[in-house]
Amino acid sequence: MSVRPGLTKSEPTNSAEALRQPIFGNPLITNQEGKPLGINGKSEGNAFANTGHTRVRDLWDLEEKEWKGLSALGVSFHPSNRKNRDLIIAIIPWDPTTFNDIPSTGEWIGKKETGQTGPPKWVYQVVEATQSTANVSEFRNISHTGRIQATSSHVITIPLEGYEPIRVLAQDSHRTTLKLAKDIPIPGKKPPLYWIFGSGFISDLNWDPGDWHWQQKHNMGDTPFFGYSSKRGYQNTRKPQPPPEIINFIQGLSLRNSTTAQVVARIWHNARPRKVGALIWLTLNKGLPVGTWLQTMGLQSTCKGCDQGLPESAQHCLFDCPPAQNAWNAFRSTWEVWEAPNRISITWPFILLGEAVLEEEDDPPDLQ
Repeated sequence: MSVRPGLTKSEPTNSAEALRQPIFGNPLITNQEGKPLGINGKSEGNAFANTGHTRVRDLWDLEEKEWKGLSALGVSFHPSNRKNRDLIIAIIPWDPTTFNDIPSTGEWIGKKETGQTGPPKWVYQVVEATQSTANVSEFRNISHTGRIQATSSHVITIPLEGYEPIRVLAQDSHRTTLKLAKDIPIPGKKPPLYWIFGSGFISDLNWDPGDWHWQQKHNMGDTPFFGYSSKRGYQNTRKPQPPPEIINFIQGLSLRNSTTAQVVARIWHNARPRKVGALIWLTLNKGLPVGTWLQTMGLQSTCKGCDQGLPESAQHCLFDCPPAQNAWNAFRSTWEVWEAPNRISITWPFILLGEAVLEEEDDPPDLQ
């Protein structure tokens, strides 16, 4: 499991979160050496991963409330498989039957029908709950992107049987912050926008932002996943190592006069403002919170800066969108006053890497 700098995996708080935990590459499930289980070479998980058992829920019998045997798992009765099955179950640190699954105030639930795929049409935010019932606010899924809206201000009572926790995100009215929705709206105050995250039901999520938080660093305490700040970003990028996305982008340009290390060094050169280097780094690493990134959370993905209806990618926002093109055309006109006309090719790689791209041309203009 790839873990970004500073991210720490949180312990599950209910059985749904425990059951969706990945068995392999999970820092919370480790062998006697303190390492996450792998599925390569002669690792103990090969036979189970090859038969599609990659999450805790795949080993757990929901009806019998116990761990499955080799027969139910569809794995051969080879002694090594029995030994590895017992080993894996022994190091899973949670027993799904021990969780108190009474939803707490502010949590979200939905009814999961047999064979249902995708998010539910009706979701509920818990105001108060007992072992069998819950007083809830009712919401309706009003868009294909997962946007939900309260149906009324009344609180209703529903039975909890058949309901599962779901993950909902809240976005403030100014659309500047995003967080897991757990607060009960304050009467008289404009409520935030609510969105269902991914498939909705926590047990079905491939990745859950509720699993992760930013660990304490310097004078910054533990922070929820969506509580990321520019200050924390600066600390995490003081000595950054280029991830595969950036290496692949640079190598794909087939630069003759600059190595990948030299290009990366220029991004963080002392003569370049730190915030500019950080923007380039995030753009190359596909880390800007644009529509194509937000689409993975069910949020709107088309560009709001133009009427072309195109996906809001980083390249579209910063280069292809008509307002961005107007800005680059103005830049080109200004630069041509200083440089020889028609010798500047404003391309997406040039915007990101500047001199490194121009140096590949014959007789490039002097940029110093």
